[in-house]
Amino acid sequence: VGSVAYERFTLAEATDLEVRLSTELLYHKGVRVFKDEDGQLDADDEHVIRFSTAGSGVELVGQLSLEPGNYVVAIADYRTSEQQSIDGIAPYGDGGSYSLTLVEQAAWTPSTESNGGYGLQGLLLDLDASEDAGQLYTVV
Repeated sequence: VGSVAYERFTLAEATDLEVRLSTELLYHKGVRVFKDEDGQLDADDEHVIRFSTAGSGVELVGQLSLEPGNYVVAIADYRTSEQQSIDGIAPYGDGGSYSLTLVEQAAWTPSTESNGGYGLQGLLLDLDASEDAGQLYTVV
């Protein structure tokens, strides 16, 4: 029996994140993200998402869109359940060491340097991407 590792972070605004988890070669990890409403991880907190590595020594990469708030990342063996993650009990072992990285994914914002200094102005825009030959509109 092992223990669950916890990492905490706070977001001041809605943010798109990339989650990267690297593990030791012999361990298959699971990551659970909880929105912590009261500073104490418990069953009342929202379980946002679960990721697990594809195998031992494989880097896990996931994408998240999160609202402002406090979050807890629980890291343990991939077989650890949601309730076990909350309770801090990893019945299959703690799974060894890991490296967790959270990277904000910035949305592309056109600058005045785009399109020869005109930004999006003058470019054609298709408002219905589901239609291959849809109507094109000029950005003014």
